[in-house]
Amino acid sequence: MRAKILDGALSYKWLIKRVLILLILCVFVWQAQRWLVHPTTLPIKQVRIEGEFKHLSTETVSDTLTGQMKGSYFGVDSNAMVQRLGQLPWVQDVNIRRVWPDLLVVSIHEKTPVARWNKTELLNTDGQPFRVKISGDLSHLPQLMGSNKASHLVLTQCQRINASLDELGLKITTLNLAQHGSWTASLNNGMTVHAGKQLPNSRIGHSLAILGSLNNDILESIESMDLRYPNGVSVKWKKNQQPSQLKLLSVALNMNNNQQTSS
Repeated sequence: MRAKILDGALSYKWLIKRVLILLILCVFVWQAQRWLVHPTTLPIKQVRIEGEFKHLSTETVSDTLTGQMKGSYFGVDSNAMVQRLGQLPWVQDVNIRRVWPDLLVVSIHEKTPVARWNKTELLNTDGQPFRVKISGDLSHLPQLMGSNKASHLVLTQCQRINASLDELGLKITTLNLAQHGSWTASLNNGMTVHAGKQLPNSRIGHSLAILGSLNNDILESIESMDLRYPNGVSVKWKKNQQPSQLKLLSVALNMNNNQQTSS
């Protein structure tokens, strides 16, 4: 019985020792962690900003990071910095990495504007709207219009129409998707095309490609074209530029034959 009591006492003492050792280790780790994240321990001394900027500036990035640099090499809050930089309208992506022993590298991918959107915003390459001050050097971008949920669709249609019209030397200047679903496009030669509620890519590209292959002068004579008719096309000619009746008849017959072949 006495031996059992002694064994129990020894086991209890060993348990106490293990608990004490564990507590000491926890305190040591806690103190070491506090020391590592303390601003005076291995402070960040250098910040390098990387990226090809056309609309952003390193000064804007630096000003945004002001007040975010509190912390050591291990303690600096890179997630907060990424979130803060991501709020800049021209910033697409941000990546921050530490370089031993005191360097922080901030890599920024700037948004690339590919179109103006609803006269007050721009679209990036993903078709996402963003609001910035639109300067004169962006006036060459096509003007697209529609609801924000349709921004990607409108941009995609614009790009596909431009690709189909490239050989004709034509491109979209404005493309509008109305609330009721009807598409209207304006081209760089002054022509307006009403495409109706069907996706305009195939209708505009196909119709103008036929006209251009027959006689390129025809395209320069058209003020507006209405493709909303199921079995025909309505054309409004520019003033004093209406082609001869013989040429119009030839174009109409060829367009009809091409449409029947493609259908």
